[in-house]
Amino acid sequence: MPGAPTRLIAKKKWTRRDLLKLAQIGGVGAVGAGLAFGGRADAVVETRRGVCRLCTMHCGIVATLKGGKLARIDGDLKSNTSGFVCLNGQGYRELLASRARIHTPLVRKGDHFEPVEWEAAIALVAERLLAIRAKKGPASIAFETGWPFVRHPLVPYIQRLCDALGTPNLATVASLCEATGRMGRALVHGSNYWPMMQKAKTLVIWGANPAHAAGPYFHQVVAAAKSPRALIVIDPVRTEVAAHATHHLMPRPGTDGALALGILRILIEEDRVKIPVPPSDLADLGRLAAPYTPAEVERLTTVSAQQVQTVARILSENGPTAIWDGLGVEHHENGVQTVRAISVIYSLCGGLEATAEARPGEIDWHTPEPMPPRPTIPAIGAEEFPVFHAFQRQAQKQRFPAAIEAGALSALVLVGSNALLTAPGSARLRAAVDQLDLLVVVDPFLTASAEQADVVLPATTFGEDAPLSLPGGEGAWPDDKLIFSLARALGFASSFPWQTLEEAEHARRGPRKSKAAPLDPSTLTIRSAVLEKAGQPGLPVWTPPSDAPSPEFPLILVAGPRTRAFINSQLREAPSVRAKMPRPLARLHPAAATARGIADGDPVIVRTKVGSVQFWAELSGDIHPEVVVVPHGWAEANANALTDVSGLDPISGFPAFRSRACQIARS
Repeated sequence: MPGAPTRLIAKKKWTRRDLLKLAQIGGVGAVGAGLAFGGRADAVVETRRGVCRLCTMHCGIVATLKGGKLARIDGDLKSNTSGFVCLNGQGYRELLASRARIHTPLVRKGDHFEPVEWEAAIALVAERLLAIRAKKGPASIAFETGWPFVRHPLVPYIQRLCDALGTPNLATVASLCEATGRMGRALVHGSNYWPMMQKAKTLVIWGANPAHAAGPYFHQVVAAAKSPRALIVIDPVRTEVAAHATHHLMPRPGTDGALALGILRILIEEDRVKIPVPPSDLADLGRLAAPYTPAEVERLTTVSAQQVQTVARILSENGPTAIWDGLGVEHHENGVQTVRAISVIYSLCGGLEATAEARPGEIDWHTPEPMPPRPTIPAIGAEEFPVFHAFQRQAQKQRFPAAIEAGALSALVLVGSNALLTAPGSARLRAAVDQLDLLVVVDPFLTASAEQADVVLPATTFGEDAPLSLPGGEGAWPDDKLIFSLARALGFASSFPWQTLEEAEHARRGPRKSKAAPLDPSTLTIRSAVLEKAGQPGLPVWTPPSDAPSPEFPLILVAGPRTRAFINSQLREAPSVRAKMPRPLARLHPAAATARGIADGDPVIVRTKVGSVQFWAELSGDIHPEVVVVPHGWAEANANALTDVSGLDPISGFPAFRSRACQIARS
């Protein structure tokens, strides 16, 4: 799962052979897979240890420098990830030295950019932000962080800057990633939690692909398929994980909630509930699940009635069970309720107490005292998605385009976010940002978003900061220096007296994140008063996707699953990574292709009600016959030209990336 805890890795003494074997199984690199040495034989060799921040796994890495230049990246055998490093980590060396890097701030002059000195750039951004605040109010300003800042300790300080400005509008990746899962689990159990795989006899991987999104843990997932253990994978694609499963269920995208209710019906009707549950709660749940007979679930999901019955009985008989649910469950307009139904299954099967530990579900926003007061004005999206806002205390960025169009949002600062490529409804967002008074982008590269900016501030990459302190970002500023300098230029020197994030964290006092703890099954909440107060169903109901297949759009688009090659829109500048996926592929079942005269490798056009994009066909029997799977993050084939912000999850505001009606044809 994104952000899976490092304790998921069993304590084992790893050998070089083990790691190279893992590389072959998982399709990723390991120790010794870094780039080879070059240059003078007598050059000084130095090694530095740190953590890779290209994704949320935060793998330990060792950087080897020769003659002061980075020669290779390897996994750190002494780290919690035991020497693992994926091909993205290996490609970081190319990213660091890429000629596409920006080394000086850029300010738009008409239809082109002009380089300026750092002090002038920071002063200009501060001046314009203050002018916008004075004219239109603090809520007309928003900050947005992207993937590189997931669980980054700088985010609370960006929040601190927003508080000082008086704007409630900080948005993070939580607007479309992971928060639905955290919310759904917490609404059922009072806390977010993680499954401890090594404690489970039956492991369910539901809508996740650890081979691509959590490589260090792939070997443990595969081990769960060894008798007498069971590995159950629920995914419309036969992923690398599913290839090892004892049972693989392929539901029609967007119907996971119906499948979950069908499993709950069997657990209740066959008296397979393993924990005490108040009779009234169990009766309410039984009435909700009653229509979801195995035959009805098969009709709705295409999963056979026999598979539904078999899996439900395994979950209750072959315990303890652990369930790992991922973005494949979250990226639908019924995501929160589906996560809730899955969490109830986890609990009723008796596995929760044995295989799960409570984990913090929210960012720890505490920074050194005295902290600026939090704004009392509502954040963008807070009134429409009050439960999301209560959990995250952030703006819901899916509503930024509408706020810009309405004149409520006039300045946007993107920090490590390529929103114009990675957000749903890219065409609308691209048109909306043209109406902004100010768009600032902080990024090492001139991304699709940076190309439309008024000011581009070049940031260092993670490895150029301590403790690795690698060469390569000459002229760029570390993110903490940039944010703290901007805060002081805005007049908030008393709230930002530090020069570095390390100095600020050293000054920090107060509560920290709570530690992991066993999860108490007595906290089970089947009917949520929180949701009912917000006008949502208290029980984990399932509603079918509103963008249902039709004669014009008979297939279902699954947009954006992580590929082996790329992490969102990152790594496009690394030649070795790009070589693994040189062009954007639309994957579909051979039967669907034959019906449309499509051959493997053909250029194809994928269409939705929103737009059309060209890809290249890849035929695979591993894809559900009704599904087309496309990657995101390609500027030349933007999957988000096929999506929009209709059909958002009514609780979290998450976009329905993975259950939209579509059609595909040869171009």
